[in-house]
Amino acid sequence: YPILILLHGQGYNDDQWDRLGADEIADDLINSGCHPFIMVMPWEEFNLVDPWQSGFDDAIIDELVPWLDENFTTCRKRECRALGGISRGGAWSIRIGLMHWEYFGSIAAHSFPPFKNDIYLLPDWLRVFPSNQRPRIYVDIGTYDRYLKAANEFQMAFVTYRLPYEWHFFEGIHDEAYWSAHVDDYLEWYVKPWNDQPHRVDEEQ
Repeated sequence: YPILILLHGQGYNDDQWDRLGADEIADDLINSGCHPFIMVMPWEEFNLVDPWQSGFDDAIIDELVPWLDENFTTCRKRECRALGGISRGGAWSIRIGLMHWEYFGSIAAHSFPPFKNDIYLLPDWLRVFPSNQRPRIYVDIGTYDRYLKAANEFQMAFVTYRLPYEWHFFEGIHDEAYWSAHVDDYLEWYVKPWNDQPHRVDEEQ
């Protein structure tokens, strides 16, 4: 099965996406004919500390992904993995997804405040992977989000370095009412490539 890893925002925990309705929406998608997938919601225990000291990115790549592949019937192609997050989780998604491009075919950031200095590291991240292996990228933010300026600057860096992406600008602020209103949009975007090109697990083994 494909895997969708969803990261929570700062000050929240691993139940955030569940409270926003992601599990019910996933069930509805699958029941309506969507390719079945595994949805994972890890907890960043130290989500108030400097991201360079958190170790969350290493935990995702070195511990979580291998554990999922060992314990579940997963498709192990990068096209079968998607990573997304809300707020701080979105900043993690961008950093992890671009630094470890070989793991994820799709990455998304919802209302994300970019981590400090990541905009300057972007060209280094892009330099190390083939242009034909660039992931699908989705970014959205509310019209009155307090992090709009920072997110927009990062979005312009995507333009500068010719990194294809989707930019969605919705009415709202940086709160759960905004995210809840768009969870349907998010999940439909994540699963689209799996519906277009279903992956057989036995092809991976």
